[in-house]
Amino acid sequence: MLSKIKPIDNGRFLQLQAIFSEKMWPIISGTEDRVFEDFCDMLSQLSEPQQDLMLQLTKKFLWITENDYRKLFYLVFNTFVRSITNKEIARIIITPLVAPKDLGKIKSSHALYYLLEPNFNRRNYSQYDISFMSNYKPLLRSFRSGDVVCLIDDFIGTGTQVVEAVEYLESAGVTRENISVLSFIIQNIGYNRCLESKIAVFYEYLRERGISDCSDGIAEQIALMEEIEQIVSPPSGYSFGKGRTEALVKVVRTPNNTFPVFWYTNEDRFPIAPFPRRPR
Repeated sequence: MLSKIKPIDNGRFLQLQAIFSEKMWPIISGTEDRVFEDFCDMLSQLSEPQQDLMLQLTKKFLWITENDYRKLFYLVFNTFVRSITNKEIARIIITPLVAPKDLGKIKSSHALYYLLEPNFNRRNYSQYDISFMSNYKPLLRSFRSGDVVCLIDDFIGTGTQVVEAVEYLESAGVTRENISVLSFIIQNIGYNRCLESKIAVFYEYLRERGISDCSDGIAEQIALMEEIEQIVSPPSGYSFGKGRTEALVKVVRTPNNTFPVFWYTNEDRFPIAPFPRRPR
């Protein structure tokens, strides 16, 4: 059953309203699935100290909508292109980032791929031969030593799937030096893992852990989040986000690396989440 906590007081309501206004998130009911109302409902299930923590975390939250995708992709892609200036490149191959265990499944990287592929602005990159390939099969059949493979995704959390994908392609004959990973957002945990694995990564946002990378009050905030998760009751393995990534991110589909209180819903205990991963 839901916790019987009184609705948020006027001061916290105004704080939340100010955060939404500063971030230009929708407040008016009926837009973006009532996110503001769902935030209020979510907070109302928490104690006042827990509400204060959630307001602090929401100030640091990054919400990327589908309308931002093309702009962000070109920002990241341009950074990648600058890195290969004056290099002899036979072809740039753009393909969705997919871990080997997920081959054949539809992932968020495919949504990004199919958004970009039909409308890619080739005129701005006419000096390069650019090929879009929706999966690894045509890539592996046609890869040549002068090709550069761009694995694309909207978000990278722990970096585990990046390393697995690169190792899979490397085992099939694509040299690691010929692989680059392009993502809008990457958590510092994932970025460090890629660096350790000597994987080139290009991104627009590098994100810290929401609590553990704070400068002070970490122990108190961790204790409050543990209390919150007793209410939310997320599945095993997702405490503090998958891999304890502590992400504060929403893309088209909220990453499960984000704190579950923002996305996990449970009909018996916690049915309200502002950024649910499943349809309402």
